[in-house]
Amino acid sequence: MKDSFNIISKFSHSVLAGESVCDKLRVNGGGRVQVRDEEGNLVYDSPWKNMVVTVGKNQLLDGGLTGCYMGLISSDGYTTGAAAGDTMASHDGWCEASDVHAPNYTGNRQTCVFAAAGSGSKALDPNLTFVSTGTGTIKGAFIVFGAGASTTKKDTNGVLYCAGIFTNGDAALKPNYSLTISYDSDLNA
Repeated sequence: MKDSFNIISKFSHSVLAGESVCDKLRVNGGGRVQVRDEEGNLVYDSPWKNMVVTVGKNQLLDGGLTGCYMGLISSDGYTTGAAAGDTMASHDGWCEASDVHAPNYTGNRQTCVFAAAGSGSKALDPNLTFVSTGTGTIKGAFIVFGAGASTTKKDTNGVLYCAGIFTNGDAALKPNYSLTISYDSDLNA
């Protein structure tokens, strides 16, 4: 058996047109088993692999995706998309949309509420809606969670879980435009 599953995180947005962006995280499990006789001689040696079952995938998703907040990525100050080494305190290629990097939106980062995981998948329920207070361009979205995570825009505490750029290009916003984003994680791909 091989313990192998992919976590696929998808952002979808809708303003003018919407699509998704994908990132895969591959997790493998298993180890090695050895048997030695009474004199310490190796008599058996074998690698082993295990499988993550659906209820295990569901528990991983339900236990992991809690206390999450979504923010938006502005085109203002943008040079590159998310990088594997990005953190909330350090993500040189992109900036959070806020009063400093247009367009700003009403309120704070949105609280992510997820439906219970099922069949190794978990999705926002409901989708999140952001209403712009000015003109500007949104390139993507991110999710922060963990100790210290906050709904406050520009807050650098918490753990950056994921960040993604919209596949079909930027979403141009004007005042009072609403941007609705769906999000799902799938451990079955």
